[in-house]
Amino acid sequence: MVHKIGRDVIHRYEGNPLIGIEDLPFQCSDIRNAGVVYFEGEYLLLLTVESLEGLGNIYLAHGKDGRHFSIKSKPFLGACTCKVCSCYSTYGVLDSRITRIDQTYYIIYTAASEHGQRVMLAQTKNFRTIEDKHFVSETDNKSATLFPQKIQGRYAMLERPSDGGSIWISYSENLTYWGSSTVVMTPRGGHWDSTRIGA
Repeated sequence: MVHKIGRDVIHRYEGNPLIGIEDLPFQCSDIRNAGVVYFEGEYLLLLTVESLEGLGNIYLAHGKDGRHFSIKSKPFLGACTCKVCSCYSTYGVLDSRITRIDQTYYIIYTAASEHGQRVMLAQTKNFRTIEDKHFVSETDNKSATLFPQKIQGRYAMLERPSDGGSIWISYSENLTYWGSSTVVMTPRGGHWDSTRIGA
């Protein structure tokens, strides 16, 4: 039975969680924050899974009905291994969001390390191979999501810098260099969202 409180318009599904730790084909300490897309007749989830050692990776799960999923045993996205950016993902990656623009699926996610958190962007056309992973934010920034179409000829992204806890919007001509950043929403004092909010 669904219990309504006040003016709630969204209710938690009674079958939650859809995927628990016992559903994975390996051991882990936590599962959270899935990016979701419907692709070629299946629902795909990109799950943040934390290993027993505390390292975050993003795993691909797929299911026909949106309620029952199979999870791949190897990460779909993991810590960077290239010389330039490996030091910025020593704690792994997390919090993926998927946006389709034309025939390309863009995956925006967070890389974490002792140096802070940075937003990364990758792209795929088939969810088998990943292309062009690169940073799209400065340090101490996360909770980003890409708009599904351009705004006045530019790509747009919502993001949340650590300081202030507000949602900002940034723009780009080419999905690499971002700027023209402005605040679009702030936390509300005295409410559940008083310290930080995110897209």
